[in-house]
Amino acid sequence: MSALKVSVQIESPHALRQMRESPRVVQDSLKRQALALDGEPFKGTFIVMARVPRRALAIWQTRIGAIPNLYKLDLPQGWRALYFVASNEERRDVFVIEVVSHKEYERLLGYG
Repeated sequence: MSALKVSVQIESPHALRQMRESPRVVQDSLKRQALALDGEPFKGTFIVMARVPRRALAIWQTRIGAIPNLYKLDLPQGWRALYFVASNEERRDVFVIEVVSHKEYERLLGYG
């Protein structure tokens, strides 16, 4: 039995723009952590979907479709990356859907 292929991608033009606009230290950290996710896709902090505001889910579903699960990566300077993992028998894909400051993360997930 062979190991699953894993790919890490920034899924949407929105997330790509967020990454480009984030501080350089955040970009570098996300790139390093993406390499770690390649070997361990469930490394981030699991977020219970029932706790995600409907508004945030609706935004993501409009942008990219269904979100089966959600994980968070802590980045420097309080930034966060949100991602989900999709898999089949041959491969596992990690999709980054948000790269946000801590303040934006709290607003998006209804914490603040």
